[in-house]
Amino acid sequence: MNGLSIERHAGRVPARVLCLLALLSMASCGARQAPEVIAPGWERGAVPGLQGARVLLLPVQDPGGVEGIDEEIEFALSGASAHVTWVGSRTLARLTSEAGRLGANPRDLPVGAFERGRLDRIGDPLFGSVYRLAAFADAGIVLLPLSARAAVGDSGRETIVVDLLLLDPRTGRVMWQGLVEGPGGAPGTRAPAAGVAEQIAERLVR
Repeated sequence: MNGLSIERHAGRVPARVLCLLALLSMASCGARQAPEVIAPGWERGAVPGLQGARVLLLPVQDPGGVEGIDEEIEFALSGASAHVTWVGSRTLARLTSEAGRLGANPRDLPVGAFERGRLDRIGDPLFGSVYRLAAFADAGIVLLPLSARAAVGDSGRETIVVDLLLLDPRTGRVMWQGLVEGPGGAPGTRAPAAGVAEQIAERLVR
């Protein structure tokens, strides 16, 4: 009888230990399920070294009414480094005129998949479009700005946030994605767009 009692006692886990294990399990689950905070300054992946690269700069797919954003981004990037070849507006004009033959319009790409979540690798139809455009431009990397959003704060300054990513057009891999915010400027001027363009150049090249 005593032996049976000792055996049962030895196999019993103290209640305080069970409580501790339950709390640790709950904390672990909570940490895994905590939503990712996506705000200006957010990014994932790593910006690859662009020195010596030929990069296709695509237009902002959803400019959100921000005037001149494509021109400002191209201007800032082109002046950021002499060691990166940015394939911009001149080639884009040719790509747009060849959109029917290429089956890809650089100003109207199927980027809807990014509205449903963040991707590590793009698939068709976006992959096929990016692959053909990059091949036509002889570019090894693609900079694809997804959207631009402007907001006027309490100070009266307008700030712009651009969601953009760097792609490997051969594999569809998303090398880097980030939300870049500019310092802001007077609404109705090019200053907000120029400011965010400078921040993009700073993040990618300088």
